[in-house]
Amino acid sequence: AVTDQGPRVDAHETLNPATESMSKILAAYAAGDAKSFNDEVAGYQAALAATPPDDVDVHKTNFEARFNYRQPFLYAAVLYLLAFLLACFSWLGWREPLYRASFWLVCFTLVIHTYAIWARIEISGRPPVTNLYSSAVFIGWGGVVLALIIEALFQRGAGNVVAAWVGFATLSIAHLLAGDGDTFVVLQAVLDTQFWL
Repeated sequence: AVTDQGPRVDAHETLNPATESMSKILAAYAAGDAKSFNDEVAGYQAALAATPPDDVDVHKTNFEARFNYRQPFLYAAVLYLLAFLLACFSWLGWREPLYRASFWLVCFTLVIHTYAIWARIEISGRPPVTNLYSSAVFIGWGGVVLALIIEALFQRGAGNVVAAWVGFATLSIAHLLAGDGDTFVVLQAVLDTQFWL
């Protein structure tokens, strides 16, 4: 029930256990009591594990939290930049060692890039082109694969440079497109079905 002074709880009405837990967590946080805060959070997590909400997959949310914490696209962008510099320096001297290092670093980084795209598909349950962020990430992945194929055919070093630069540039653009931090928002399709997305 809601009154002019805000929500009112009837004496015979029981509080939602999740609401009680969150209230205790917030009270401990406001009081600066770290031990109580940690205890309440642990209790809340245990309650969620014992009786998870019907519409929440706890394993998937934990996987998403770990994915966001690890930031694989950020590390991939840094590694692509390093591979780009190695490829450029290979034209100045120490051609073979730097060329090989650049090629294998791009290949290794492509594995990280591929894993990150797969993880996003697992988390969202959608293809990797549902918004501008995921499209930039996917287009970059495709550009890197194409440039590596060209490098494997001609072995001149230009494919390494292009692969590394495309990977770095598209992941940097995707980072700028992240905006408020939520990159899993789906754009409204004209025909709103999974098939058209």
